[in-house]
Amino acid sequence: MIKGTLLVVKNLVFLAVIFSTLPSAAQSPSAPVWSTDNSWLGSYPGTNETYEQHYAKWIRENVNKTILTEPGSPLYDKNDPIKVDCAKSVYALRMLYAYENHLPFVVSSDETLGERPHIIYSNEKNIGHTNLDPDQRFRIFLRQVLGYINTTTLARDTFSLNISPDYVTSGKIMLYYKKDDPSLTRHAHTVYSVSASGVPTILSATIKLEAQNLTVMKRILQPPYTGDDDGYRGWRLWGYDQQRGYYLIPLQETPGTKEYANTHGEVFTSQSDRTKFPREILKWSDSISEFVGITRQDPKQELKDLTDSLCDKLTQQREGLVEDAQKEFEKNNNQCASESQWDRLSTVSLDEKIWELFQAVDAWVKESDPEHDDLISLNRARHDRDEQFKICTINSIDKRFDLRWVRLLYKARLPSADPNDIVQNNSYPLRRWGLSGPVDFSKGLPAEDRFPEDWPAKYEDKVISCSRCNPAKAFCPVEPSPNALSSGEVTQEK
Repeated sequence: MIKGTLLVVKNLVFLAVIFSTLPSAAQSPSAPVWSTDNSWLGSYPGTNETYEQHYAKWIRENVNKTILTEPGSPLYDKNDPIKVDCAKSVYALRMLYAYENHLPFVVSSDETLGERPHIIYSNEKNIGHTNLDPDQRFRIFLRQVLGYINTTTLARDTFSLNISPDYVTSGKIMLYYKKDDPSLTRHAHTVYSVSASGVPTILSATIKLEAQNLTVMKRILQPPYTGDDDGYRGWRLWGYDQQRGYYLIPLQETPGTKEYANTHGEVFTSQSDRTKFPREILKWSDSISEFVGITRQDPKQELKDLTDSLCDKLTQQREGLVEDAQKEFEKNNNQCASESQWDRLSTVSLDEKIWELFQAVDAWVKESDPEHDDLISLNRARHDRDEQFKICTINSIDKRFDLRWVRLLYKARLPSADPNDIVQNNSYPLRRWGLSGPVDFSKGLPAEDRFPEDWPAKYEDKVISCSRCNPAKAFCPVEPSPNALSSGEVTQEK
């Protein structure tokens, strides 16, 4: 009996040893996130395009605002939504196309490994989880990458782009710092399309690290302030190799780079050339359009593009955030916001972008009378502006509350970015839009000269009041300011 038992045990041990040496689905010796079967400069099947050129077409024809939130997209996860900010959204789109087409994708660090920078992430990385379906494994890898990357890594993984119609196309990147904070404040967009007149439409995530729809905007709000020796901002293209070993394609063979232009006898138009691309936003935009466009842009189309961008930010984003804050605070018995709630529901950065767009419209009006002596041209431009502004309304306030009203309220620095206003003001959400009570529309618009002309360059000092919220329990970033527009103070515009 004992001998029989020992024999069974020996056999079991033998089988265990045998099976332990066999590869399993859960422990594959090589399990890349996706295999590298193609090259970015290789031919896309059935076309005369490279994969890089097809990426531009894919951005233009296949990507929409809801690609991160739409069921069926590999970027969508119902149980654990993918959170992005501006730079992360740029990376996410590039990663998705690389995944679906088995193209290489890497993220490097500023550390070197021998003569080459250290590769932090690669699609060839073995992340395990081979029992999961490919989309699930892709999202695991995506989250790992998004946890590391930012605008700094984006500057490192991209290169300055030749400003010409051949290269400023869909899929390229705009990376910029703001002039008042060049070391810290950065933003990034993916170029969605470029019109025949050279005006880019851009895709961007505008909310800090949140599962969100992308914003489509037909205007770059400010020039990138690119310095002569600064390779970290402006129009960018994804890099292949600069002694970095990314995809083993030298810059001399990467269309759009300075090295490529020098090798192939092309003129490289640098975005840092102050004589060609001045710092003023309208002149900068016009200069870019001249270099990139085939035809001149119609001024009224430019106004429409600005208005469309404003309307998207106000009705699709700000109005939604104000309503979300109201619902969330009512559900929580109007308790003051925590810092994380405040950061998610406030409109500080969004309000800054909205005001920049209003400033761009004001600049458009002034450009109609460059000598500042033709009142007829100026009034005609104001009329065209108001006709466009009438189309977009904040219906949660009133269907008559259009961009004409919103512009004047922003000009008077009255809208509040503070979600805590629901706790301390009975007229919420009117207060969030700069109103202390219902608007008497029968009195007409306030006259423009009733509002201050000099709006501050930065929006951080907007009206935020925390009088009822204990700072020890709630996030109240600045001192209260008592400004509010009474509906009884409006006057008929003359």
